[in-house]
Amino acid sequence: MKLSQLVILLLLVVFSFSGLQGVYAADVVSTTNSNLGQNASTEKDVNGIQILEAFDKQKEEKEKQDQDQISTHKKQVIMFLIGIPLLLLLFATGALGIAVGVFDKPWFLAHMILAGLTMTLAIVHLIVGLVWFYPF
Repeated sequence: MKLSQLVILLLLVVFSFSGLQGVYAADVVSTTNSNLGQNASTEKDVNGIQILEAFDKQKEEKEKQDQDQISTHKKQVIMFLIGIPLLLLLFATGALGIAVGVFDKPWFLAHMILAGLTMTLAIVHLIVGLVWFYPF
C-alpha cells in the first residue's frame, strides 16, 4: 500500500468514527435534555403544587376571616335587636313609674311587671355582650 492510500484510509476511519461520535453525542445530549426536562418539569410541578397549596391555605384563611366577620356582624345585629325592646321596656317602665308617682295613677302592678321584664332583658343583654364581645 502506498502512503497516500494509507493516509486516505486513516482519514476515512477517523472521519467515520467522528461521524458516529456526532450521532452518539446527539443521542446523549437529547437523552440528557429529556432527563433535564423531566427534572425541570418535576421541579415546576413541585413548585406549582407548593404555590397551589399556599394559595388554598390563604383562601381558607380568608374564608375563615370572612366567616368571623359575618358572625361578628350577626352578633352585633342580635345585640341591637335585644337592645331595641330593652329601651322600649325601659321607657315604658319609666313612664308608668312617673304616672304612678306623680299623677297617682293605679298602674303600679303594670309598672312592676315591666320593671321585672326590663331587668331580665338587661341582664340577658349584659351576659350576651360579655360572652361575645368581652375581649373586644
